[in-house]
Amino acid sequence: MNAKLKLSDFGISTDRGLLPDKDPLTVLPPGLEFLDDFGNNLPELIESGKILTDTKLLPTPPAEYFSGLNERELQLAWVRYSFIQSAYVHSQKVSPFSICKSIAQPVVAISKILKVRPILPYSGYVLHNWKRKDPNGPIKVDNLELIQTFIRDSDQSWFNLIHVDIENEYGLGLRNLWDAQFFVEMGSTSGLQLSIFHINQSIKTMIAVMKRMPEGTSPNTYYKIRPWIMFF
Repeated sequence: MNAKLKLSDFGISTDRGLLPDKDPLTVLPPGLEFLDDFGNNLPELIESGKILTDTKLLPTPPAEYFSGLNERELQLAWVRYSFIQSAYVHSQKVSPFSICKSIAQPVVAISKILKVRPILPYSGYVLHNWKRKDPNGPIKVDNLELIQTFIRDSDQSWFNLIHVDIENEYGLGLRNLWDAQFFVEMGSTSGLQLSIFHINQSIKTMIAVMKRMPEGTSPNTYYKIRPWIMFF
């Protein structure tokens, strides 16, 4: 591997690829209990049509509050807020769409700290949005649940969690892509061949996981999932 740089320098785990090294938090620290409650009830708020009124009533922590959170706390807050923001925007029927300050201000504050755009990203939708049913079990789709969702539908959970499984399997490929550079620089044919073998195995496993998508997500119901993650 490159002696000067490590995969971790790029936020990449040597075991889990783009998934975090530690499982995501599922509960926010004291002071943000309201956000967990609101996030857990988001599907019902969307279904009842109360999302537009109730979101405006949320407390608005000062921007500096989020600077005191650690990485895992920030990521969970980001998952909650970015889901709520998307639900709020896509529940509006008349343009131009707007975002109330109780969501806009925290979203901007957290996005600046995490250095991401203030909108629901793949990292919030998938990479930091899962938990294991059995904490000691594998990071496999059958042992996973979503932390945050838009609708109470197993199709959405399966759709997201298949991607978590794929990302975990990608860890082997990423690690060996990194190692392959070292073996090229060293002129080690055997080392390069071994890395390519593992990369190939990683790709095959990811494809096998992807092929499981129809087991839990039907193309006939995907239309329920897609609108909530549209760009705005």
